[in-house]
Amino acid sequence: MLHCARKLYFYYVHHLGKLPTRLLNISRCFIERSLMLVKHIIPSLSASSGGPARSVPLLCVALAEYANIDILTVFSSDEVVIPDSVSVHSFLGSYSRLPIGCSIALREHLMRINFDVINAHGLWLMSTHYAVKSASKLNKPIVISPRGMLEPGALQFSRWKKQLAGWLWQNRDLQRSTCIHVTSPMEADNCRKYGLKNPIAVVPNGIDLDEYSLKGSLFPKDGREAGKESVLTSLKTSTIQKRKLLFLSRIHPKKGLTYLLEAWAQLKPFHDEWQLVIAGNDDGGHEAALKRLASKLKLRWIESFNQSTDNRNFTSKNNTLESDINVEEALIVFAGPLFGDEKVKAYQDADLFVLPTLSENFGMVVPEALACGTPVITTKGAPWHELTETESGWWIEVGTEPLRACLHEALAKSTVELNEMGLRGRKLVEDNYSIASVAKQMMQVYEWCLTQKNPPKYMSFF
Repeated sequence: MLHCARKLYFYYVHHLGKLPTRLLNISRCFIERSLMLVKHIIPSLSASSGGPARSVPLLCVALAEYANIDILTVFSSDEVVIPDSVSVHSFLGSYSRLPIGCSIALREHLMRINFDVINAHGLWLMSTHYAVKSASKLNKPIVISPRGMLEPGALQFSRWKKQLAGWLWQNRDLQRSTCIHVTSPMEADNCRKYGLKNPIAVVPNGIDLDEYSLKGSLFPKDGREAGKESVLTSLKTSTIQKRKLLFLSRIHPKKGLTYLLEAWAQLKPFHDEWQLVIAGNDDGGHEAALKRLASKLKLRWIESFNQSTDNRNFTSKNNTLESDINVEEALIVFAGPLFGDEKVKAYQDADLFVLPTLSENFGMVVPEALACGTPVITTKGAPWHELTETESGWWIEVGTEPLRACLHEALAKSTVELNEMGLRGRKLVEDNYSIASVAKQMMQVYEWCLTQKNPPKYMSFF
């Protein structure tokens, strides 16, 4: 009812004339105070920190249509830009030598404020612990979104540290959660295997379709031009224009890039026509290990050292196979991190996208690539069985041989065939992953947390 009142208010203001200033302010104040107040706690909004730094703000902006939304986070120097419709509060970290995201300022702030519902994102760091403490003090509901951190593959990294954190605080905090929010049925199953008996709501991440237009179409809004050059188009400046196989994500061991390089080395018949582009932020020095592996496998590689898309240069430094190679000769390009328009253009200019991951709770890059009309290859470590059901990509077992066999089939397809798959992928995203529909589902979860009545159909109980 409150949402309807808000819509009527804006309709009156914009279409039937302006209210008197005093009445306008009183109406706005009443509506805003009547809306649900939801606090979102996220360990970091750093642009290089991974998917949640993109998916959580996007969700919050969409939720701001229905509720008062605040984001609380630990300060990062490269935080993503968030529209004014959502308030963002960054707090300085404490005890920087402890890799658990401590922030005395955030903890003290959470002990002072009020809210209707609090939604904490991520595990193993202190930000979620602070949120649970605050919710317990005020006797308010808390939703915990693990963001893939209870996936079997994720639990294997820094295993003993996570076991210690679980024993000290994390397992107890999870048990106190009013509801666990996951982004796929696969993640829900893994939460149950971990031993959680809380109600679980399966609500996927959403995509802002206005930001991810089909390849070959104009960018919407902001005056962006379709002709703006990306890292992939800058590679197509020679007479030989190779087709592009794109990986775009964090460069981390769990992403399965060693499998990708091993498979790529066995696909020599396609090396004259295709080029592998690996883009993403280096996590923990894994990119250097991949370059050593590429050299060992005799895969000629180059790297980008100028992040300007309008004047991008490439170098073969550290490539032990050749003292100097050009773009045409390279079998692999390490393109560095891509953000914003440059990332979107990379999706659009790719002929095929690959995510050979060991474990993902969702994998934001998959619907982003599909929305741009690029077919996707990913593994059963990610919850994307819909790729095979809609014939918009491939969903394969984890490992070198399954990836090699799949790439052999995919790289042999014509541009027309891949484009047809890409169009089916776009429809899949439009039908199931728009951010507007996802926000409505999350509001239903919050309302259930407050009333404990009429659980949504996508919520399950132990």
